[in-house]
Amino acid sequence: RRVRFSARNAADQVPNVHISIIAIHLDRVCLIFSLQTKKAEQLAAAAQTNDQSSIIQSLARDTSELSQQVAWMKETEDNLLVPAIAKIVPQKEQKSFSNKVLMSLGIWDSRLHLVGMYEAVREDSTEMDMFQREIPYIPRSMIPRWKKNLYDPKASVLIGR
Repeated sequence: RRVRFSARNAADQVPNVHISIIAIHLDRVCLIFSLQTKKAEQLAAAAQTNDQSSIIQSLARDTSELSQQVAWMKETEDNLLVPAIAKIVPQKEQKSFSNKVLMSLGIWDSRLHLVGMYEAVREDSTEMDMFQREIPYIPRSMIPRWKKNLYDPKASVLIGR
């Protein structure tokens, strides 16, 4: 049974467990920003001191923690948030929202977003079928090129390549 979703009654429709997961997720986002800020400050300090080896070790620890946090967030999104939202928000509204997101991103970011969407659904045949039905042929045919030229360079920073 689908529940009609609207901004006014969203809090009533999302079970408390999902609200807790979203809160934890947002805390992780804040932690990631905090780690990034700390890394930037350490890099600035390293440039002005001779004690670069300890700063490099600290950066390595922070990078490892950042990687763990991002992995946890992705797993949480994939396993808990996305299924919960899919049950609450009707498919028509999801499609409308996705189109609004793509329009607001601009051409470069929308290409990255499409590649990210493809990467997220490529191993799930049901989701991939929906992706192929909803995304026009020309953008789908460009995904390998955009992945190589736009997505991979940005993603490699996150996965340490």
